[in-house]
Amino acid sequence: MHPLSGLSYVATTCSASAGYAGSLHVVARHSIDIKGRVATTLLASPNGVGDGPVIAGTAEFIAEQGDALIFRTVMSDSDRTVTVILTLQSASAGELFATDGQDWLRAIAAVESLPEIAHSH
Repeated sequence: MHPLSGLSYVATTCSASAGYAGSLHVVARHSIDIKGRVATTLLASPNGVGDGPVIAGTAEFIAEQGDALIFRTVMSDSDRTVTVILTLQSASAGELFATDGQDWLRAIAAVESLPEIAHSH
């Protein structure tokens, strides 16, 4: 079983660098399955698009440090490897920071479910 299996959250991007400016104010659901596959569904964006197609990708667990889950993702529609730091403030809320090493974004996360590793402490 993948260490991030069961992680599901809805992220609303609240700030971003120029390279991720198109993601500003976008709301998307991100879920990771038992094999580490990521499914991302666009729920809303400033131009009114919602319930968009599911974009597939993969997740690689890096570490759990304190209240933060750190992992890398690669989505099928992009060649960017993105490092994600999801800091949990409670079982249902967190803050997300993602970067490809050059560009970055910050989002508020509504946590729908946590992976088993987040329950182990």
